[in-house]
Parts: sequence; C-alpha cells; structure tokens
Amino acid sequence: GVQDHWAAAYGGVNLLQVAYPAVERSAIGLGATVLEHLDSRLHTVWFGQPHASSALHEEVIARLETVGAPIALEQMRTAAATAAQALRHGDLAGYGAALTANHEAIRLLHAGLISTDSDELTALATAHGARGWKVNGAGGSGGSMVVLGPDDPVADEALRRAIDARPGWGRIVAPIARVGAVARRVGVHEASGR
Repeated sequence: GVQDHWAAAYGGVNLLQVAYPAVERSAIGLGATVLEHLDSRLHTVWFGQPHASSALHEEVIARLETVGAPIALEQMRTAAATAAQALRHGDLAGYGAALTANHEAIRLLHAGLISTDSDELTALATAHGARGWKVNGAGGSGGSMVVLGPDDPVADEALRRAIDARPGWGRIVAPIARVGAVARRVGVHEASGR
C-alpha cells in the first residue's frame, strides 16, 4: 500500500516503481487539454460497499507461486508503463487501452479480484463507447473502479447518467489533484477558537 501514500503526498500524475519499501517516482507532466479531459472523462465509480479482501488476498499471495502469476504480474507492469507513456504523449485512447489491459491482467492473477459489479460496469462502459476501465486497488468485492469515458461529450454524459441510474453505485467526483497533500500546523489558540 505505499503507492497510496506517495500519490497523496505528491499529487499530479506519477509512475511509481515499487520495490518495497523503496519507491521510485517519475512525475508525468500533462498538458492542460489532457488534464481537462481526464477531469471530465475519468469516472470513479463506488460499488456501494466497503472493500473487504483480506481472505482473497491470502489466496492471491498463495497463487503468486503458480505458473500464471508471473505472466499476470508482468502484464500489469507493462500496462502501467504503457499508461504512463500514453499520458506523456497525450494519447488518451492508449491510456484507456492500458487501463483495460491492467484490469484483465488482474483478472488473470485471480478471477475473484474482478467482482460481478466490475463486470457489470465493464459491460455498461463498453455499451457507451468508453475508452478503458480498471478496478481500483486490489480488486475483489466492493470498492471502486475507474472508467475513461468516450471522446464524445454527449456519449460520455449518457455513460454518466447510466452509472448514476444503477442502484447501489455512486460516482465520486475526483479531479486530478494538482498538488499533493499539504500539512498546516495550527497553533493551540487557533485550534481552540481563541
């Protein structure tokens, strides 16, 4: 879970290479147009229940020694590098394809990491011409997923309405953070209202 901390600390868009506990960060500069498209078309969908996956993670860890696991892990690494390269070049179609490649590599690692909600959202996204999707975090039931909506704003609006109409789901408005978390020390008098 160190990726979440680094993402929060730096903000923006980054490629993080983790060899726990070490992390190597490469910032990805985005042009204003790409940032605007990501803010408007990258939809975070919450499936209406907390993500609980401890037992599933034990199964995934046990499977890391199987024949298919290294292939899935390499596909995830490749998808991350492809996504970073696509964003560096302002190629949102390539970025969306990389999201989907990562999503399917996660499924290859363990089918239980892709929930029925994820599959339902994938079908909905496909029907509306979305450019890509990926389960967030470690997958499993609950939690959330991102969808890169279609290029056409009208089609993207139709996708948003379809997501909003699904009982139990919710879209989280989450624009790309321009800067990381900022800590501010509050004095004792200030904190107490004096």
